[in-house]
Amino acid sequence: MFITKRLRQASFVSFAAVAFTTQPVNAGGFLLEHQNAIAMGRAFAGAEAVFEDVAFIAYNPASLAGARGQGSITVTGIILDSGYQNANGQLSGINPIDGRSSGDTALADGIVPNLTIGGRLINDLSIGLVVNTPFGLRSNYANDSIFRYQAQESDLITIEATPTLAYQVTDSVSIGAGLRIQYLDLGLSSIIDAGGAASAFGINGFGPQTSDASAVFDGDNVDIGYTVGVLFKFTEQIDVGIAYDSAIDHSIEGAVAFDLSASAAGQLLNSTFGLLGATDFTTDFALPASLAIGATIDLGRPSLFFSAKRTFWSVFDVVELELDGITPNEVLTQNWTNSWQVSAGAEYIVADGLTGRLGVMWDQSPVNAGFASPRIPDSDRVWLSAGVSREFNDRAAFDLGVAYAFFEDREFALDGSLPENLFRGSASGQLETSAVAISGTFRYKF
Repeated sequence: MFITKRLRQASFVSFAAVAFTTQPVNAGGFLLEHQNAIAMGRAFAGAEAVFEDVAFIAYNPASLAGARGQGSITVTGIILDSGYQNANGQLSGINPIDGRSSGDTALADGIVPNLTIGGRLINDLSIGLVVNTPFGLRSNYANDSIFRYQAQESDLITIEATPTLAYQVTDSVSIGAGLRIQYLDLGLSSIIDAGGAASAFGINGFGPQTSDASAVFDGDNVDIGYTVGVLFKFTEQIDVGIAYDSAIDHSIEGAVAFDLSASAAGQLLNSTFGLLGATDFTTDFALPASLAIGATIDLGRPSLFFSAKRTFWSVFDVVELELDGITPNEVLTQNWTNSWQVSAGAEYIVADGLTGRLGVMWDQSPVNAGFASPRIPDSDRVWLSAGVSREFNDRAAFDLGVAYAFFEDREFALDGSLPENLFRGSASGQLETSAVAISGTFRYKF
């Protein structure tokens, strides 16, 4: 009974998990905003309030209404300068964790693609398709990092296809909706303090950090959500758009592979108690809903743009990997809060076919400071952005957007006395991050 109770409370694996994957140059958390270079150039301000432009239906499906045949392809590269320092940790409250107290590349560079296509179907009804990567994050810590029992390598990728319909109700009102078909792939690797666990369960000859094992998790799922939006043209100069994206609840199923070949303690735990023998896992994982409003003000050659977005991250509360057999489940408490994103931008028509733009955005992190950890090194940030567009002719155009994100330093201090950290130990430290995003979009009218 004693052993069973301890197993239910404790997590052996350093669960660096779910959704802790693609780049932090995104909206707070792991939501990616990089859907086209025009939006990036003005810090995504006013992206929800663009009429008759297929390139913007990822921000508001109503933007498709009234558009003639159009398509756009966007590729965004993300370059990160990220590192941690002052790392400390203890196992069982008394044993300092050996390893690197500082390091680089906790977060990985990456590429975010986007494809949109659409046009008039019949009369005032338009049809379109968006294929993008709305969520993601990739992080990696060295095998000898002090954080190795809390976080190692993790990788989450989402690919979403959204068939969309939009209707131009009047010259000044458009509506739209889309069905979001989302594929999620989760992969992570973890380091296990099998020596410390063996000692705690009465197996002689072992102690903390004396016989590490490892585990690899890989799972995926497809689920469905929706998006709806509306656009209003209040005057010839002022447009306003409102868009809502639903939450998507994933039920992930995957495989687990424990490597005990170099861990005598792990082998004994498995042979004596049947531990570390799981082969499958399941977990429920919810990606958040969001509500956004944007406005554009056309002043002639210059235009102004504004947006505010609320992302309902409170659904990201407690994540639990349910493992088969007697292997204890993996529990990760996050208790995130809903967050805001506020932006303003401007653009100026420099000459016929040439437009420049600037933008600034404040992006609030949803991370709960009490549970902040190296698993998701997210923090509040400020974006500064700039961009340019060149129209080659009546059909083809190219847009370039560049953004620099200033992150607040992320401090964290995980409590080793929490049941889920019984064999992971405590962890504290500081993460520093800055990032550059470069986005290019090619647009074509059929």
